[in-house]
Amino acid sequence: MSFESLCLKDEDSTSRSLGVEAEDDSDQESDEKAEGNGETSVPKQYRQACKLVGVVPVSYFIRNHALPTMTLSHHGLGPLGCKALAFALVSDMHINTLELADNQIQAEGAKYLLEMLRDLSNNGLKSAGARYVAQMLLDNVSLKILKLSGNEFTDDDAKYFGDALSITSRLKELDLSHNEFRGKGGEHLGQLLANNEGVEVLDLSWNHIRMKGAVAFCAGLRVRPSTPLWWVLSTTIHSKSCRWVQRISTYDIAQVSR
Repeated sequence: MSFESLCLKDEDSTSRSLGVEAEDDSDQESDEKAEGNGETSVPKQYRQACKLVGVVPVSYFIRNHALPTMTLSHHGLGPLGCKALAFALVSDMHINTLELADNQIQAEGAKYLLEMLRDLSNNGLKSAGARYVAQMLLDNVSLKILKLSGNEFTDDDAKYFGDALSITSRLKELDLSHNEFRGKGGEHLGQLLANNEGVEVLDLSWNHIRMKGAVAFCAGLRVRPSTPLWWVLSTTIHSKSCRWVQRISTYDIAQVSR
């Protein structure tokens, strides 16, 4: 996703809008067929969002929404056009590269995209996805909340997050629940907490961290800066399940409550 160039030239918006409306007629027919088959298509959701925020749909997106790479540079989206696009992309399963250079989306448009991006739960990201997400954490200056539950992340993937969040402290809430972290994962995430004073909420529930990983995790808490932290750890210790929910300050270690 590229936000490198946001300088928008003046365009003949009237002629472009008329062209879009003409092309929308055939696209509308496709949407009606999809609706007749009981489907809620991405183009239909996009049209509804455009109508809601009061912008003209971009016909290129409607025609090409199934492509893996979506290039929407120089379309004059603006903040509201970006909001409609973000709404449609929430349910999109095809696009993995989105180019938005030269659209003057401004800070407001970036906010809408980041809100769409912050919940990536249950998407089968696995190890390859973990690397991309970790890089995004380094590049992104605005993301405060990130949900990554249920993505089959393993111990090795925890290192990506630990390394990235040891460098940046912008993220405030991180949900890594329902993954496959074990002892080594607990160690990496403990190092994350030792080196990061920005994260205030960390959810590790429904992993497999167990005793060794929990000890390593708490070691990171011992040397954590004074920033308060709410953390949730649901794990298995000596074959008995427990949930730890504790507000941590410097030198505080969570007590186990069963």
